[in-house]
Amino acid sequence: MESLRARVTRESNSFDFLRLVAATFVLVSHGAGFWDGRNDWFADHTGLTTLGTVGVAMFFSISGYWVTASWSNAASPRTFMANRALRIFPGLAACVLVTAFVLGPLVTTLDARGYFTSPLTWAYLKNAVLDLQWPLPGVFEANAMPKAVNGSLWTLPVEVFAYFTLGVLALVKGLDRRVAPILALAFFVLYVVSSQGLVPWLPGRILTSVLPVADTAKLLMAFYIGATLRLDSGRWGRPWITLALAIAAIATSRTAWAPAFTIAAVAHGVILLGRHAWPVVHHAGRFGDFSYGLYLYAYPLQQALAGPWRPDVGVVTYQLISFAMVLAVAIVSWFVVEKPALRLKRRTLLPGGRVPTRDILQHSAQSVSR
Repeated sequence: MESLRARVTRESNSFDFLRLVAATFVLVSHGAGFWDGRNDWFADHTGLTTLGTVGVAMFFSISGYWVTASWSNAASPRTFMANRALRIFPGLAACVLVTAFVLGPLVTTLDARGYFTSPLTWAYLKNAVLDLQWPLPGVFEANAMPKAVNGSLWTLPVEVFAYFTLGVLALVKGLDRRVAPILALAFFVLYVVSSQGLVPWLPGRILTSVLPVADTAKLLMAFYIGATLRLDSGRWGRPWITLALAIAAIATSRTAWAPAFTIAAVAHGVILLGRHAWPVVHHAGRFGDFSYGLYLYAYPLQQALAGPWRPDVGVVTYQLISFAMVLAVAIVSWFVVEKPALRLKRRTLLPGGRVPTRDILQHSAQSVSR
C-alpha cells in the first residue's frame, strides 16, 4: 500500500524538459514569420507540418498523459476541475493584464487617452476567460503579422475542452483503456476529413467562432494519445508504434495525410521519451516549470521585438534575444503567479478519493502539468 502513495518526482522523468522544448519549438516557429513574413522552415523543408504544431502536439500529449492520472487522484469532479483551473487561469489572467496594461501602452501608436478609451483595450481582457480577442488598439499594426497580439491563446479553449471531455467520460465510466485509443483514432480521422473538406456538412468552426474543427481535432488527437499511453502503456507504449507513425508521415510528406501522421508520431513518441529520466535533462524542472510562461508570453514579446522594439540584427540573433527575454518573463510568471496558485491545489491519492485504475496505480500520479 505504501508504494501506491509514492509520488513521481520531477527528477524521475524528463517531461519538464520536453515541455520547455515544446515551448521553444513554438517560439522558433513563430519567429521567422514575425521577423520577415517567411514560412515555417521545418514545414518548408520536410513537408510534414510546422515546428509550432509539433510543439503544441507535445504539450497536448503530455497534458493528456498527466491529466488522466490527475483525475484518478482527485477527491471529486469539482476538485479535479478546480485543480485544472488553477493551472490554466492565474497565469493566463496575469499574461492578459500585463499585455493589455504594460506592453500595449508601451508599443501602441496611439496616445494614452486613445489607447485606454478604445473598446478594443477592454475587450482584450475577455481573453482571461477564453473569449478570444486578437487586437489591441494601435498595437503591431505595421508588423509582418499585423494586429494579432497573442495568437498562441487559441489552444487554451481546446485544452479546457479536453479536460471537460475527459471528466465527462470518467463520470460515465467511459474513460478506460479501450475508449481512449478509439477517441484518438476518431480525432485523427476528423482532422483529415475536416482539413480537406471531405465531408461537406461538417461545420467549419467549433467551441468558438475562431477555432477551426481541423485544428481542434488535431490537438484532441494528441491529448487522447497521451491519455491512451497513461491508461494502457503495456499495449500501446511500444517504440515500434512511434516508428511506424513516423514512417507513415515521411511517406506521405506534402500530402493531406502527413500532418496527421506527424502529430500522432510526435504525441506518441514524446510520452515514451518523457517517461525516462534522461541524464542531465531530467533536472530541467528542479527550479520550476517555466514552459507555460514561455508559451503565454512568447507571441506578444516576439511581436514587440519584430516591430516597435526591432533590433538591428539578423533573424537568428532575434530568435536568441526573444528566447532570453521570454524566459526571464516566464521565470517571473512562475514564481509570482503560477507557483503560488498551484499551492492551492488539493490532492487526494487514496482514502476519500476515486479508486485509480490499475495501470495508474502502478505508476502513481503527478498532477502538476500543463
